[in-house]
Amino acid sequence: MSNLGRKILNSISDEDREKFIKMWDEHVLNTPLQIVPKEKMYSREEWDVLQDSLIGQPLIDESIEDTIVRSVREDLKRRSELGIKKYGVTLDRTDLKLKDWLQHLYEETLDSALYLKRAIKELNK
Repeated sequence: MSNLGRKILNSISDEDREKFIKMWDEHVLNTPLQIVPKEKMYSREEWDVLQDSLIGQPLIDESIEDTIVRSVREDLKRRSELGIKKYGVTLDRTDLKLKDWLQHLYEETLDSALYLKRAIKELNK
């Protein structure tokens, strides 16, 4: 834990810690939070440290699986493996300048527009 994290944890009382956890639970459950007086508010950095240090649990229910996200992750992994096999490099390569990366993106975007137009034409038949 960082020195800031220790400082924050040492600076709040058990009562404030319980209030924080209750407020966080209410936030996660999408219910209104109680209004906190300005003198009790934390900076973004302090809030992040408190969140990481006090909660100690995932912010999402990991038992719920998003099959679309899983599928996209699998697609990304396959594309990476294909690129490494085909070109022998990863996107960590440093031989291209930002302008080169943007040109690649532009060309891929043009291809994407062509595929979209082709699909739309097919639907309009």
